[in-house]
Amino acid sequence: MTTLKPPVTFHHNTHAHLLPQIHQIHRDCILQDHQVLAFLPNENGTIDEADLAAYWEDQCQPRTAPAYRELLLQLGDDEQEVLGFVVLDMPYAETGPFRGFVQKLMVSIHHRRKGVARNLLKHVRKVAQEHGRTLLMLDTPVGLPAEQSGIFEKAGYIEVGVIPNFSISPKDGTLIAEKFFYKDLRSTKGFCNGHAQNGHIYGQHS
Repeated sequence: MTTLKPPVTFHHNTHAHLLPQIHQIHRDCILQDHQVLAFLPNENGTIDEADLAAYWEDQCQPRTAPAYRELLLQLGDDEQEVLGFVVLDMPYAETGPFRGFVQKLMVSIHHRRKGVARNLLKHVRKVAQEHGRTLLMLDTPVGLPAEQSGIFEKAGYIEVGVIPNFSISPKDGTLIAEKFFYKDLRSTKGFCNGHAQNGHIYGQHS
């Protein structure tokens, strides 16, 4: 098993040069794995670089309190190669300041089966707890590797149910179902009135 460093939070000043790698991982996950990740292949059978650049420029824009979004990167030993990433979205809601959405979990095709996704899910929990986000939600298409591997169940997520005909498949344009999960990190110890007692204030789709 490869020993992985702790994932890091994307900061534009430090990590902007890694964006082309993020674009390529996103493209590969759609074109090679047929994952449902915002885009469909164009008439040339690819994903336009300008579209990916605009998409990730928006995703990487910093949010200010009380809403947050963090792009977590799993980097290689030299910290110049992106092995995978995940987005933790923490929108503002007075009725649910404890909710977080785990989204866009992607792993480079060159670094599969090395524990990258597992490490990212472990770290996203830590980051979420630091922000007081103790109810995590994610979803994933039915029948694709992420769902079939059981990685989310192994990470402690509980299946809620399946919505049929939820997304258009980038493989053949058919409608495919989506499976939804949640993970509740709250407990009587260390959590009170929506905030962690130790002063620290953890969604997957499209």
